[in-house]
Amino acid sequence: MFVGGADSDGGGTEKVLLFNPAQSSAEQNPWSALADLHYGATPGPRWYPTVTSLPEGDVLVTGGTPSPNGASAPCYNCPGADCRGATLRDPALLPVIIRPDHPAVTQQVWLDQQDGQGAYTAGRDLVWYPFTFPLSTGRIFSGGTHERHRCGGFPPRETLVLNPGLQTWSMAATAPIEGYSAAMYSGNFVIKGDQHQAFIADVKEDPPDWSNVSADFIGREHVQFTIMADGNVIAMGGEVDDEPVMTPQIFRPDAPPTQRWKTVAPHQRPRAYHSATLLLPDGRVMVAGGTDPGRQPSIEIYRPPYLFDDDGTYPSTRRVTIDAAPTQMEYDKTYEVTLTTPHTSEVRAVHLLRLGAATHGLDHNQRLVKLDFTRTNSTALKIQAPANAQLAQFGFYMLFILTDGDRPHVLVPSVSRMVRMVKVID
Repeated sequence: MFVGGADSDGGGTEKVLLFNPAQSSAEQNPWSALADLHYGATPGPRWYPTVTSLPEGDVLVTGGTPSPNGASAPCYNCPGADCRGATLRDPALLPVIIRPDHPAVTQQVWLDQQDGQGAYTAGRDLVWYPFTFPLSTGRIFSGGTHERHRCGGFPPRETLVLNPGLQTWSMAATAPIEGYSAAMYSGNFVIKGDQHQAFIADVKEDPPDWSNVSADFIGREHVQFTIMADGNVIAMGGEVDDEPVMTPQIFRPDAPPTQRWKTVAPHQRPRAYHSATLLLPDGRVMVAGGTDPGRQPSIEIYRPPYLFDDDGTYPSTRRVTIDAAPTQMEYDKTYEVTLTTPHTSEVRAVHLLRLGAATHGLDHNQRLVKLDFTRTNSTALKIQAPANAQLAQFGFYMLFILTDGDRPHVLVPSVSRMVRMVKVID
């Protein structure tokens, strides 16, 4: 699904399009249109919205503005005259739920953003690429927004939780830092960083709260956080005062507090604003693009330490190969995975990682789900699919089998198999 973006005149667009690769042929058009974004009779174009998959197959659209610099773009921390009449109460910018599988019922439900004390002003907290993630409780966590605005300020730093069923918002906490980058690296934690600090939010708490994890973190603007196959998070790219930061760091949540950030080999090109990173099916990480300084029309591939033995052998001799795995899984069912070699005794974890969709310091789609498993014999495992769609939304995932490395605290991922989580309709 493609929601909003830019039109041919450089402003926002209200278009919502679906792409079906199975229909991509000379006879079939893979593109189809849903109803335009709107509020009543008012068009609702969205420049830089966040699109979040919900458990039942619906899609939540938050943030975005009618244009990147127009009179209706929200403005913060600037004199009133410079805001050109901008309003923070534009109803066309309210969050919306799109229901692509229920066109006969309704495609869009606008949310009132009520906090129990009166409505939030539309767009006040959720402007350009808000950091919005689905929780295992079925609620939605929003931990701020990425973009600095035209007048040089950020929107307020509220941490919000949405109840889609009741269509209500509640205030969770004040985010300790403004803007830039965030990722949900497990179902329970969100990491967020800027040019000075890094914090994690424990979203299983009610309300969620933030903890400082800045020790040894190399601060940077426009950094991109990406979940790796072993569950750690790599921070790539970014800049400080227009100077590129070339040194990636790996955040290891389970390490002692003073050892969580590990500096690794630098990339060769600046990767700042408009750069993007993605986890690849073989466990490597791709970083591409960037516009500061200058455009960077190139791609680099990073091989994380978990792909090497201690003596430098690549790929690791501890890596197992998946011989057979399910191509799709239903919720709360058991499936068999077989390996080509008898090494199930060395298997320590089974991870599902949702495919990435990264831009502007936010991956809209990536999500890590750890699966329970048992060893059937020396080459076979029984894996337990996620219990429900709140833990793992519908869609495609990479299935990794992880084994002990040849040094402490290292898990070596297999090359993944692609698995689709599906819901069976009775």
